[in-house]
Amino acid sequence: MSKLFERDDDIVALATPFLSSALCVIRSSGDSSISKFSKIFSNHLALNSASGNTIHYGYILDNDNNCKVDEVVVCLYRAPKSFTGQDAIEVIAHGSMIGIKKIIDLFLKSGFRMAEPGEFTLRSFLAKKIDLTKAEAINEIIFAKTNKTYSLAVNKLSGALFVKIDTIKKYILNFLSAVSVYLDYEVDDHEINIPFDLILNSKAELKKLINSYKVYEKIDHGVALVLAGSVNAGKSSLFNLFLKKDRSIVSSHPGTTRDYIEASFELDGILFNLFDTAGLRDADNFVERLGIEKSNSLIKEASLVIYLIDVSSNLTRDDFLFIDSNKSNSKILFVLNKIDLKINKSTEEFVRSNVLNSSNLIMISTKNLEGIDILYDKIKTLVSYERVEVGFDDIIISSRRQVQLLEKAYDSILDLLSKIDRQLSYDMLAFDAYEIINCLGEITGEVSSEDVLDNMFKNFCLGK
Repeated sequence: MSKLFERDDDIVALATPFLSSALCVIRSSGDSSISKFSKIFSNHLALNSASGNTIHYGYILDNDNNCKVDEVVVCLYRAPKSFTGQDAIEVIAHGSMIGIKKIIDLFLKSGFRMAEPGEFTLRSFLAKKIDLTKAEAINEIIFAKTNKTYSLAVNKLSGALFVKIDTIKKYILNFLSAVSVYLDYEVDDHEINIPFDLILNSKAELKKLINSYKVYEKIDHGVALVLAGSVNAGKSSLFNLFLKKDRSIVSSHPGTTRDYIEASFELDGILFNLFDTAGLRDADNFVERLGIEKSNSLIKEASLVIYLIDVSSNLTRDDFLFIDSNKSNSKILFVLNKIDLKINKSTEEFVRSNVLNSSNLIMISTKNLEGIDILYDKIKTLVSYERVEVGFDDIIISSRRQVQLLEKAYDSILDLLSKIDRQLSYDMLAFDAYEIINCLGEITGEVSSEDVLDNMFKNFCLGK
């Protein structure tokens, strides 16, 4: 048997981030995991005799040094009633990085090995606790960027995608069963009812799933929003306002941001990839020039650009040039910042007279937040075309692996329908039907290869 499918040894991994925190979770699984762990647990007698789904209090012990390592709570699971289908232990300890390392070292000395990325989920799949659509949904939940992608992943974890794929597969199996009767018993065509309508139903359902992947890409990839403007116009302050935390350095010194800073935020269900760029200016420093060149490149590629202008100061040469070349550009939103200070009337009047679309001109103060809500509303209006209305119960394909298999199944259905139109032999129809069933089986994991599983689970995080 392949090593991928030999998963009876005892594994351990940290299931929470390796950071100082109130608590951490260290999980383990394997046929001997309970007996091995009991050697380093103070309440070992109760642990060894306990039934599954029980909680135990005690201390992790360093027997070599005759000392306690940490006070912990232990969750015990017995096969097959665990996530992996094996005996399993989860230790809830204090989130000390030193303590975590000590506890995991004691696990390793007791005969455990470090789990590979995604190995707990792989064991769950091999134990038939979950199918591959649920396994992928777990990973999608962990790495979801927005509330919408999170909800869609939870829906798949509940089994919605599996049910949909299984329904299509049953359509094809019913068709194949009817064809097989003809092939096996050599009855006349008119004596059996071939359900050709099921093939058409399957075609429609597959096309809907394939198209949903494009919807997911739109939701997941987000809108590129670039903050541009002359130095010290307030780009970094606005950047931090969008994120509701300090990521950009806010300074009165011009040119603080030399390249660009990138982060993501969600606004009204839309994911934005936000770029705080280097201030546009003439620069003598080579590194600063590179940063400004990158800023210009980002501006060209962006879906939306907010160009900030310090309305309390005179316009810079770069302000004049940018306004002149972008006065009618619909993806540029001109924002006059620092209205909490004394407004430079000549600056305001020049911008108002030269920006052709007055609705794309907004006045704000990043200091006292005046006009920020108006700015948010304008951004939402300008990118409304990016909005995708998706309900919790909608099934959206989010895996490239899944969509490739769906496309392969769809191509086989087209071949099958073509052969039906040309009245080709039933054994040729059966060949295409088997191809479709195999593709659908690969999506759920009923048909799978070691290479596919290995490639999929290695992209999971440790401890999952």
